[in-house]
Amino acid sequence: MAWNRWPRWRGMGGRDGVEWVAAMRGIRSIGIDVALGGMPFESNMIDRATPYDLGDGRALLTCSGEDLLVLKAFANRDRDWLDIKGVLIRQRGQLDLALVAKELRPLAELKGEMVVLEKLLKLAEESQ
Repeated sequence: MAWNRWPRWRGMGGRDGVEWVAAMRGIRSIGIDVALGGMPFESNMIDRATPYDLGDGRALLTCSGEDLLVLKAFANRDRDWLDIKGVLIRQRGQLDLALVAKELRPLAELKGEMVVLEKLLKLAEESQ
């Protein structure tokens, strides 16, 4: 796997005004999503991210379960809703659904798809 790192633009959030973004491409050229922190949600998501130990002295910064729900609901694809159900089941009782609603609301408004917020909250209620 190839790892490249570059500093983010100043003024976009993060510690000391600079954040590092990893660009990765695996052997099979599997793409990943990279958040640039241009919107408040993205900066908040980066601040809430935690390292996942890859087991070889390296760690990968990953988003919280709450932020994953927001990202998946915003994408609003059939596969994303299956993933959302899985996260809700796996993280039952551990998710801050008020935070999910707070972060998703402005994104759903921006996209003109408030239905995604309603759908996510309904699924969350059903999974409790």
